[in-house]
Amino acid sequence: MALEPKFIGKEDVAKLLNPRILLDRLENALGKLSLGKDGGVEQPMRSAVSVEKHRGWVKHGNCMDTSPIVPH
Repeated sequence: MALEPKFIGKEDVAKLLNPRILLDRLENALGKLSLGKDGGVEQPMRSAVSVEKHRGWVKHGNCMDTSPIVPH
């Protein structure tokens, strides 16, 4: 039996993320990614699933990278 996805709003996301920590980690990872193979960071394969009920998409890379629904 497949599990239904959980949709959360921006208020829930804001409670869970610290913008300063997030930006520091993104800056570090993107800097390493720009070094290519020497940086030790690899861009994962991505996929997207249409969610017609909500007129959008869920874009998914791996367990640490799932984007919210983006309107068509």
